[in-house]
Amino acid sequence: MKRTKTKTEITVATRQRITIRRRSQPDAWCERCGATVGMLLPEHAAVLSNTTPREIYRRVENGEVHFVETRKGDLFICCRTITSIKPAEAVRLTIPRG
Repeated sequence: MKRTKTKTEITVATRQRITIRRRSQPDAWCERCGATVGMLLPEHAAVLSNTTPREIYRRVENGEVHFVETRKGDLFICCRTITSIKPAEAVRLTIPRG
């Protein structure tokens, strides 16, 4: 008797809800948007854009996202630019054999 192979595929769908308390998300004037917009801490911006805080800081340094820096040195990211942030691409590491 001939055996047949059966392939089972399972798909898992997940949902995630992120709540950011209003006191950590002030409204501020964004020079580049020319409007008062909600601002996020880099850590919150990273969660919402599915990337890392370091990636957010790198994009700030490169001028890729709008931001405001307070007199105390706190950094806030413009909510409008969060949608332009794509998750960091994986980096392939090649280690030479030797």
